[in-house]
Amino acid sequence: MARTVRFSELRKLLESLSFRTTPQPAHVLYEHVGSDTVIVLRSYSARETVTPTDLDVVQTMLDQRGLMEAEAFERAWQDAPA
Repeated sequence: MARTVRFSELRKLLESLSFRTTPQPAHVLYEHVGSDTVIVLRSYSARETVTPTDLDVVQTMLDQRGLMEAEAFERAWQDAPA
């Protein structure tokens, strides 16, 4: 990945794909009802940089569930302002 991604950017992307958010004390659940996809991320502040591992997990889940191809996920961050 060419640049860092803030949590607010990732959250916006997931919400644009119709994921529902359920905050928990130590993590956040993102649920996509139509595909029965659940992504669990640790609690980040909005401006905090998402770890490469978490980005990889999200990218893999979206691709495997047919919600967003891996290439489109990468392009989303290339096209977004830094």
